[in-house]
Amino acid sequence: MYFLLISCLFLYIGFKIYKKFNLLDKPKEYGFKRKPVPYSFGLVLYFIFLIASYFYGVDIVGLYYIYIASFLIVLMAFVDDFFNLHPLFRLMSQLLLACFVVYNGVQLTQFTNPLNFEIVSIGGLGFLVSVLWIVFLTNVMNFLDGVEGLSSGVSSVAFFTLGVLSLVPKLHLIDQSSLVVLTFLMSAICFLAFAFEFPKPNPKILVGDSGTMFYGFLLACFSMVAGGKLFTLLIVLLIPILDALFVIFYRISKKKLPFIGDRNHFHHKLLELNFSRAKITLIYFLVSICLGLISIFAWNTYLKLISLLVICVSFSYLMYIVWRRSKV
Repeated sequence: MYFLLISCLFLYIGFKIYKKFNLLDKPKEYGFKRKPVPYSFGLVLYFIFLIASYFYGVDIVGLYYIYIASFLIVLMAFVDDFFNLHPLFRLMSQLLLACFVVYNGVQLTQFTNPLNFEIVSIGGLGFLVSVLWIVFLTNVMNFLDGVEGLSSGVSSVAFFTLGVLSLVPKLHLIDQSSLVVLTFLMSAICFLAFAFEFPKPNPKILVGDSGTMFYGFLLACFSMVAGGKLFTLLIVLLIPILDALFVIFYRISKKKLPFIGDRNHFHHKLLELNFSRAKITLIYFLVSICLGLISIFAWNTYLKLISLLVICVSFSYLMYIVWRRSKV
């Protein structure tokens, strides 16, 4: 109850401050016939998370370093939302901040083999793998910024799934109660943002890059603190991850920088096929829920792998069909 009151209070204060200082989007530049709304609201979401997690007294490995790095990520993305920083500057900032948290203990040193549940140590590769994972997931969630509510809805499901699996004692050697609180807090924050951002008929706020990068950065960090739950996020975020990989390789094949935006994402192609923005957001949200349920309830690892393979093949074929039918 206190969390909801704090969140609503900060959302209201943030809304008023953004309005007063004209921190709004420019809908006419993108062909939207609606009033400007508060933009880059991820900064407000960060402070809600910071205060709520402090209020509940949680503590995990490297939490204060995560606070610092995620704030700098949000701040950098906030500036980018209004002043369009160079993509290479954004990438270098992400790399440096990822190195900062990994150096201070938030890293993957081992993971559970999904086939036989044995602990696999990755030794000296842990630093590199952890940095790349943080940067990759930060950008995967940022790639979803093309449709209102997409990243917030998917992130809400991903955080909730991490929280539920952190409740299972036999999956962990140490107590995960603090992580459970943090992941459920972020799931609720993302869902609040999703509710206000949902484009039906028009969004009330837009989280912008400051919100989407914040989601991705925290998801990557929490998945490593949670005992190497990278496989869990690979399942829940399967569609955004496949889409991101496809677009990155496509841009590289066209000799373009992989982190310079275009309109080749799956949600862009659905827009070209006259899917409404609300319908696209709901599709992603519901698919993420289904994948989250597979992660939680499919205790048989082979069932998870088979499900993963079937979804990969099905989505790849669907992307091919959508690309063929959309306007090039």
